[in-house]
Amino acid sequence: MSNSKAISLGIHVGHDAACAVAIDGHLVAAIQQERVTRRKHDGQECLSNRLPIHEVLQAAGVSIDDVQRIVSSHQSAAPGGIGFGKELVSPDFSRFTPTDSRHFAISHHLAHAYCVAPYLNGDDCAILVTDLAGSTTHDGKDYEMSFSELVATLRVLREASPVRTECLSIYKWEGGRPFLVDREFAIPHSEPDCFVFSPASLYDNASQSVFAKPNCYGQLMALASYGAVTKNAVSLSIDEICQVHEHSVAWLNGWQSKAFLSPLNFEGAAAFASVVQRCTEESILAYARRAYRLTGAKRLAVSGGLFLNINTNSRLAYSGLFEHISVPSAPGDAGIAVGCAMYGQASLGVDLRGARSSSDRLGPVYAASSIRKSAESFAPLVMIETLSVPRVASDLRSGHIVARCSGRSEFGPRALGGRSLLASPLDAETKNRLNQLKGRQHWRPVAPVVLEERFADYFEGPPASPFMSFVHKVKPEQRSVLLALEHPDHSTRAQTLDTHSDAALRELLLAFEQLTGHAMLVNTSLNGPDEPIVETPEEALRFFIKNAAIDALIIENLYLRRARRWDEEKWKCTEIRLASDCITGGFVGHNGRESRIYRASKSIEVSEECCALLTSHALDFLPTLEFLQLAQSISASVPDELHKLVADGWLEWRRA
Repeated sequence: MSNSKAISLGIHVGHDAACAVAIDGHLVAAIQQERVTRRKHDGQECLSNRLPIHEVLQAAGVSIDDVQRIVSSHQSAAPGGIGFGKELVSPDFSRFTPTDSRHFAISHHLAHAYCVAPYLNGDDCAILVTDLAGSTTHDGKDYEMSFSELVATLRVLREASPVRTECLSIYKWEGGRPFLVDREFAIPHSEPDCFVFSPASLYDNASQSVFAKPNCYGQLMALASYGAVTKNAVSLSIDEICQVHEHSVAWLNGWQSKAFLSPLNFEGAAAFASVVQRCTEESILAYARRAYRLTGAKRLAVSGGLFLNINTNSRLAYSGLFEHISVPSAPGDAGIAVGCAMYGQASLGVDLRGARSSSDRLGPVYAASSIRKSAESFAPLVMIETLSVPRVASDLRSGHIVARCSGRSEFGPRALGGRSLLASPLDAETKNRLNQLKGRQHWRPVAPVVLEERFADYFEGPPASPFMSFVHKVKPEQRSVLLALEHPDHSTRAQTLDTHSDAALRELLLAFEQLTGHAMLVNTSLNGPDEPIVETPEEALRFFIKNAAIDALIIENLYLRRARRWDEEKWKCTEIRLASDCITGGFVGHNGRESRIYRASKSIEVSEECCALLTSHALDFLPTLEFLQLAQSISASVPDELHKLVADGWLEWRRA
């Protein structure tokens, strides 16, 4: 790579750790750590070799020696917070020398502010940043310094010196950089899971109280739609949670015990979620009015985890306060890596008024030869065909669920066609089938991808939503047609596909339109419960094999369907056994004797003959053809039963 190019590497150290690379003002690659480690929301407290530094550099086509600026942001770093084994650098970190003169560090909200740069397409903009907690400092101000200076600063904490943790910031973007104009701070409390001091703390605590686990913000937002139409009113008002003024919000406490005097049923939880959602929206509108008053800007950009809330984003868009609202594809903490990379560009003299990111598809490129090899390694279980778009469209019209692993993966938290499950929006069962497949509550909605030029035919709301950043309403005349999008308030989260994005997906939408009259598909992420979105083609293949509800898989120019019967030629030189996480068992009930295979909370009924065979012969790997001969000697129907068990993942196989 030529040294004439300005190349920067951005690193977010914290939960949802990520890395990004920018070149000459363009964001060219970004990867979340969870996609590599396969641990949802995976993070780091220090610089570590687990960070996807190698992967993002490879995706960008550069080496660490090509990089002219390395910029990191450290979520948990605070004055006096180093020591007792808690350091900024893992002892075995070897990707680069942390004290390298190229390495700078910036504060959390400053990185969030720079994260919006590739999505602004101009200058003179207000930026509103809000999250649960950002950087902790002596003076509450942003910092930008060499990494060596950061280490020295954090080792010092003056006696009895207070520290401040940012939770809401307003910037003015001008001349290609952000300028801080206002800030609010988190309030320390002995019960942080109850005490509320900001919009993010309200939403975080409310979602955990309803679902009893973290990271359930999307679920609370979906639940709020049911509360908006329920007749079961919760005895709690917005004014009891916060007092919203023209440009400020006074947060109240003490209402929490009132909200949970008795266990919440579904209707009560939905009503509570609705009040929390409305309070969040009204408070953000007040902060937006403050941003307008302080900056005078006609456009607003938002950043921070709270702005994954599409209802809040849409309230801002509908408010009329600003002419345009910009939302990054990854407004949460993963986007910090993008902000660091863009700050690195600015520090190298790049004018960020020309910064661009044409897409959220920022992951690695996988070679066609390796994809074909991976597909062929699963040959006994799949039929491999050359992709035919009309064939796929026909399958989707017939009600099939089709997985798609095509092109570069998405960086943000939402699947945009690269790693997606696609289905017909015209089938009422689509929603139930996808929710079962993904292990989600039955009331969770599914979202569509639609050609941008057809958007107005179906929906009301912001017409450009390439990252699923806004909420839309299904038009009344379309509600009896788009049955899969059913939701109590008729809301949905549409992805609009323009003429410059994902030509292959666009071709599929047009083919589906030819068959059905509708240039739209249901699009949800390619992952199971509590899993990150699939990254590699091999992971997509394994996910397809494991989930019988998926009818077919697109991988680039290949179309894979399930093999329904044994092909002995393909099964030569393979071995088979009961999956290592499964057990067999039988019991006698009202309907007589029943045999089943069990895996965790799931089970499947099998014939008594099949269960006996598995129990006696399949604890260790056996040659597959030998196993089939045993099955045939028991019953002619057992081999087909075994094939289905293999295809559905209850039996595992390997090359001998």
